[in-house]
Parts: sequence; structure tokens; C-alpha cells
Amino acid sequence: MPENIRKLAQTLLQEPETVRVSPPSSTADKVEQFLCMVGSQAEKRPLTLKLLKQQELPGRTLIFTRTRHGADRLASFLSGKDYPASAIHGDKSQGTRERMLREFRSGETPVLVATDIAARGIDVKDVQLVINYDLPEEPEVYVHRIGRTARAGAAGQAIALCSPEEIRKARDVHKLLGRLIPVHASSASVPDELRTVPGACRKRSNSMQEKRSSFRRGPRKGYGRRNSAGMHGSRSEA
Repeated sequence: MPENIRKLAQTLLQEPETVRVSPPSSTADKVEQFLCMVGSQAEKRPLTLKLLKQQELPGRTLIFTRTRHGADRLASFLSGKDYPASAIHGDKSQGTRERMLREFRSGETPVLVATDIAARGIDVKDVQLVINYDLPEEPEVYVHRIGRTARAGAAGQAIALCSPEEIRKARDVHKLLGRLIPVHASSASVPDELRTVPGACRKRSNSMQEKRSSFRRGPRKGYGRRNSAGMHGSRSEA
């Protein structure tokens, strides 16, 4: 659950309880994740088309966009390139969304472009590829998105496209996961900001500092006891 939603719930509910079936940063073991840098937002369309063409086994692909208009435009673009695609979002009627999901499940429309508001109810087997066309504002949403693939023990792939404006969002995902997402072969050069996990260096530094402090405290304490014993011995001899 995103942090802002959790805080909102606490203001509305009395003594709420949280039940988690898995840690918020956990992802399916069989999801093969990749990060793909682009030079600009405009480069995402042709790159998405390239990624679809690289799929060895044609299967269902789920693409997440930030806006409803972006979903509509991307679906129209892919359909014009001989990749039948539908867009599903909050502006669509319930009947339209159900029809699009049926067509997606059957493979009649192998590509589904969705916004987060419509993605919560998507539970389709055999989704082979999830593309984060736009990175989400909340890193927890990234985990939820890629959880649409590699379900029921199946393997799947998740590719996140990242423009220069989305570097902060990618860093937030790295921080949540506690590790770096491998770079895709089609990626542009990765900036230095995405070569380290945020907070990792600080944690290592704190750990080393604690070890050094513990090392200093240990010898001093032992030395004090030996010195004290020596002084008592001298006095008794005197």
C-alpha cells in the first residue's frame, strides 16, 4: 500500500490493522526485470515497438501508462503498426472494460495498455511481458504492476522505460527493492544516479563506523582493568 494511502486510512479509521501476505518490496522470483533508459519521452514509442518485435514467443503484453490520453494514443500507435492493442482506463465503461479484458485473455487483442486505476482488477494468465511505459509516482505501484506477469509459477519479463525526467522514480524503485534493476540490452547509457542503490552506501558506512567504535571501546575497557590491577599491585608491594 502506498505511504500516502496508508496515512489517509489512519486519519479515517480507528485503530486500523494491516494484514500483509508478503513484504511490500517483494517480487515474484520468476519475473526477469530490466531497466531501459531513453534519451527523451518521445523515444519510448519506437522502443516499445522494438521490444514487442523482440519477443521470441508472441504472447500477451501489458503496458502501463501514466495518463488515460497516453494510453489511448499508445494503443492507437501500436494498432497502426500491426500490433492489435486496446486501452483500458477509468473513462471506459464497465462493459467496454470487460469486453477488452475478454479479448486480451483470448489473445484476440494481445496488447493491453492500461492506467493504474484500471489495472487493479486485471488478473490474466500467461502475460509474458509487462512494460512500464511511464514509471509510477509511488515505487510500491511498480511492484504491483510487474506482479501481473510470472503468475502461478510461470516465467515473465518486466521492462521499465526511464526518461531523464524519471530518474528520481527509478531511484525510488531501486531503494524499495534494495538492489539495482539490470540494464536492458536496448538501453541508452545509464546515468551515475542509477548505478548505486540509494541509502546502501550510508548503511555500509554506518555499519563500518559501528564496528570501529566497538573496536575502540573494547580495548579501552580491557586496558583500564589491567591498568587498575597493576596499580593495586604496586600499592600492596609498597
